[in-house]
Amino acid sequence: MADIIYDIECYPNIWTLMASPCDDDNMHYLFEISPRANDIHRLFEFIRWCKFNMHRMVGFNNVGYDYPLLHWMLNVDPNRFSQSQLNEIIYDKSNSIITTPWENRFSNVIYANKQIVPQVDLFKIHHFDNTNRRTSLKLLEINMRLRSVQDLPFPPGTVLDLEQMQVLVNYNKHDIYATKMFYYKSLDKINFRDGLTKKYNRDFTNHNDTKIGKDFLVMELEKRLGPNCCYTKPAFKPRKTNQTIYDKLKLGELIFPIIKFRTKQFNEILDFFKRTETAETKGAFEKLSCTFPSGLECVFGMGGIHAFNKPMHAQSCKEYAIIDLDAKSYYPSLGIVNRLFPAHLSEVFCDIMSELKIQREQYEKGTSENKMLKLSLTGSWGSTNDSWSPFYDKKYAMQITINGQLLLCMLAEMIMLIPDTMILQMNTDGLTVKIPRTLEPMLKGYKKEWEKLTGLILESQYYSDMYLKNVNGYLAVDVLGNIKRKKDYNYIRDWHQNHSKLVVPKAAEAHLIRGVDIETFLLNHKDDFDFCLSIRMTKPWILRWGDIQVQGTSRYYISKTGKSLVRTGPELSRITRKKQEILKSEIEQGRNGEGLFKLTKSGDPQPLTPVPRKIRSNVNWKTTICNDGVIDRSNIDYDFYIAEVRKLTDGVK
Repeated sequence: MADIIYDIECYPNIWTLMASPCDDDNMHYLFEISPRANDIHRLFEFIRWCKFNMHRMVGFNNVGYDYPLLHWMLNVDPNRFSQSQLNEIIYDKSNSIITTPWENRFSNVIYANKQIVPQVDLFKIHHFDNTNRRTSLKLLEINMRLRSVQDLPFPPGTVLDLEQMQVLVNYNKHDIYATKMFYYKSLDKINFRDGLTKKYNRDFTNHNDTKIGKDFLVMELEKRLGPNCCYTKPAFKPRKTNQTIYDKLKLGELIFPIIKFRTKQFNEILDFFKRTETAETKGAFEKLSCTFPSGLECVFGMGGIHAFNKPMHAQSCKEYAIIDLDAKSYYPSLGIVNRLFPAHLSEVFCDIMSELKIQREQYEKGTSENKMLKLSLTGSWGSTNDSWSPFYDKKYAMQITINGQLLLCMLAEMIMLIPDTMILQMNTDGLTVKIPRTLEPMLKGYKKEWEKLTGLILESQYYSDMYLKNVNGYLAVDVLGNIKRKKDYNYIRDWHQNHSKLVVPKAAEAHLIRGVDIETFLLNHKDDFDFCLSIRMTKPWILRWGDIQVQGTSRYYISKTGKSLVRTGPELSRITRKKQEILKSEIEQGRNGEGLFKLTKSGDPQPLTPVPRKIRSNVNWKTTICNDGVIDRSNIDYDFYIAEVRKLTDGVK
């Protein structure tokens, strides 16, 4: 099955589809409907050819936009319409897809069993359809280090002249190139999903990682509990998710009897949980924390606990060891051992989770089987707090996270009894300590005691050095020289994350671990793109470089000569989130001018003055836009980057 990369552009008087085989960068198929061409019949032939040869079509958000529009076009009788009429109805259909309310977004989707040509959607595979991971192709162009970063050349709805039409075609070709580059970088994910689809005879093609784990667990549950255990499908109605719903939860009833504390700080946290009732999981114990005389501050949250002592460089030596203790598969194991399960899925849920955990250990890390089982185990707890999930049960979710945090606090409290021992940090499933080597047997004793009490396993790792900046930001070097990088120190980032100024964490690591002078590292660093930053403006904001308006998604670097980056737009911070959503919807539908209005309490629009604001991350620095990939090393302002590196190195060496 060969893959063909494609992308669609649509304006009132021109529609284009460009396609290119994944293994041939020189071959491009262009189909256009405009005053200068009408390729509708050629398009139909191309689709028939793709279907006959068992090709797949690969795009970026093609399941959400490109294919629904294409599928609709394939069911239009072209002989009934002139070229101009075709453009009109295609543009209207395109707009109806784009302006579909978010809650109805699935209404446009053409599911796999009805697709004429199978679709592979890189947007869905990488879970960019999740609000917290939303990423545009333009931002990916920056993160992939493409030389040219191109935003849409003309505002949506523009009637293009002949010269502009050619500009649009060139832009369409550029998007094909960017999509193809991302396709190459996604091949491991695509092949993984193809393997699962073949093995389990179930379509995993466009599943994100979380959905893969969820669906595999659903498959296992349906084998034991029947086909309707997770979803019920009444006649002539969409399937309904089976869930357990609670009005309120008394958190004190969820706490394990084995949880007891001797310190005032942890007892106060325990008392808080015991007296708290909540209807919502989000924000249920926001800003809940405690601090110990040693300086250790513990912050509790729905996702887990985080604790931090102070910025420092902790170093092992003849007298002291740095030991990291992590609970193995912590949250899934916590549910298995204590027989916790979503109420509507019965105790069979625990049995299946236990079996999946055993199965995973039989496969080597890196294999598709190991990854599949890991996704099923780790994704199960997160899905129990997702109101769209068939595992949804707030009681189960809260029971896992609250007891998980409190049990970790019990381990911390045991370790506090060891003389001259410091807890450096705690996170969701473990903690790191600096301990006299002569007292390691005490730590091992408490470790065994905690494991016996909880039924869980703590895995140990020895570090030679640990550079701690804050609760999540640190560098840790194990005794074999392997480096663990967290948050600001991490320069190996996922595609949806910010890839700005990666030279900074690289220089910080070189300085802290290898003793390289910061300025020397920066001057001799060869990757120009590591100095670049990215920015993305969404409507109604406009990005300006000095007085020049530039594309909303742009790449730049801090320079000796240049201009300030400024965003201009309405002061939306004074409007509630709900009203912002209304405004954005109106702006997208062209019903609110430039979006320079807010809604008063009475519902009347009130003008807002455009507010120019310098970009916060570099208010006092000059910048140079480099969307063309041209970076003048002699113009880089190294003082900015040195200052940024110092933020990561000062106080931790």
